[in-house]
Amino acid sequence: MLKMPWKWNLIVMLIMAVYGTIVNLALLMVILSNQHLRTVSNTLVGNLALADTIMFVFSVPSDLVHHFVLNWPDNSFGNFLCKVSGSSWSLAMALSVASLTAVSIERFCSICWNVHAKRYIFILLIVWLFSLSWTVPVLVWSSVVRYGPYLSICHVLPWWHDYVARGFFTAGFVLKYVIPLLVITCCYVGTAITLAQSTPASSVTVRARRRLAIVVLILNISFAICWLPNHAIILHFFYGDIYETYKVSYALFLTFIEIAHVLVYVNSLLNPIVVFTISDAHRKPLVHFVRSRLCRQAPASNRLDRYAEFDQDGIVSETECVDVKT
Repeated sequence: MLKMPWKWNLIVMLIMAVYGTIVNLALLMVILSNQHLRTVSNTLVGNLALADTIMFVFSVPSDLVHHFVLNWPDNSFGNFLCKVSGSSWSLAMALSVASLTAVSIERFCSICWNVHAKRYIFILLIVWLFSLSWTVPVLVWSSVVRYGPYLSICHVLPWWHDYVARGFFTAGFVLKYVIPLLVITCCYVGTAITLAQSTPASSVTVRARRRLAIVVLILNISFAICWLPNHAIILHFFYGDIYETYKVSYALFLTFIEIAHVLVYVNSLLNPIVVFTISDAHRKPLVHFVRSRLCRQAPASNRLDRYAEFDQDGIVSETECVDVKT
């Protein structure tokens, strides 16, 4: 067993993995169980929750192997775990950024141009095709490489071609971070201008749309902040002077790597918390589902639609419900 210099991150990751898996599955349950939430925006939010669940379920176990095992298992199971480790991380990230970008574009088209996307299956197909286009190469390339009789390492890209890895990660940074954030920013500038110019006659609709816009905006900001250090470290490996970095402060650099790694899991944990905190349409069904289970009341499925569709004043509480009615 390898004694690693960091201990705090393992405890934090395990706690986040347990809690994050629960809350993301809860968000998926609410969206799938509530007919009024089966819309394009909420489908993409559910897709984001699925990506976060994949991150926790598949990536955290492989992280534990990295921390506690000196040599990666050089057998069929080790090779399988290596492929799962790299591909799950790539799939979760691509799904997250594609879902966030798609929901931002959908909100912009709905609010600014009054164009409502109806074929959410087609949108989901595009999101998944984009995500798989980044995941399949990692799945194929990932393998365990042995260095002599005592050391074996899991490589997620062809280890004999540095230019392949450099090109792949550089393209990933541009296509899965820079361009999506630019698109999201443009969408939210247009959305904010349109909502600010809305007439008082549509105050209920505007208020609901603003609430959903705030939810998606916070999700995007969280993604941008939490994933930036990870991208910075990867780009530094390929374009920076690693040896000079190690000479400056090896321990500090390793600590920064661990913080960047944990921030990715923080993002996956924050996403469902933000949705449940701000959105009544998502929080109320969950609260009443838990209460019905604890108090053994009427089946929660009979109560989900009622609490998701209306607030205490009998007014539709979310944009998605407004879109269904109009």
